[in-house]
Amino acid sequence: MAAQHFVRVQDRLLATLWHLASRWGRVRPQGTVVPFRLTHEMLASIIGAQRPTTTTAIHSLVRRERLARDERRHYVLLGAPPDWRKEPVPVIQQEV
Repeated sequence: MAAQHFVRVQDRLLATLWHLASRWGRVRPQGTVVPFRLTHEMLASIIGAQRPTTTTAIHSLVRRERLARDERRHYVLLGAPPDWRKEPVPVIQQEV
């Protein structure tokens, strides 16, 4: 639920994957492995985005070397988890 408050799909995706990794992930030399085979469609559903947008976000995170896939097609989170306190996220104001 907390990931839904991020405006950018990349941030929602990264927050969700780090959340899954914190519960079920395995730390390996190459990074933290999320031990599930998640399709782009499944991730899109989880983060509340369209599948094509999620695919674009995944490719962007791969290019930025924040995400990779292993030989079993599991997602591998590279580097340390983001410190969201240092990277303020814009808050969307809801109309009353």
